[in-house]
Amino acid sequence: MPFMVSLFVPDGFSYLSVALLGLSVGTIVVLISLGLIIKTNTELPQSGGAEMINQIIRTPSGIAVSSLGGSLFEEFFSGVYS
Repeated sequence: MPFMVSLFVPDGFSYLSVALLGLSVGTIVVLISLGLIIKTNTELPQSGGAEMINQIIRTPSGIAVSSLGGSLFEEFFSGVYS
């Protein structure tokens, strides 16, 4: 387990600093992406996947639950079955 932790947390940083760095970089990427999508008026092409994404976005806390829940679910089962 210490080897796996060393892959994600360098020796010179604490867990908190790495988590805050990840959150800040993720927030910056989301804001840039969202700004570009709004500025260029980008729309998804009409398809079954696009309709499903739009339905998830419209539900209360749907995008947060699907993005966080899906990633946690995937990481849990990839760790359990590997």
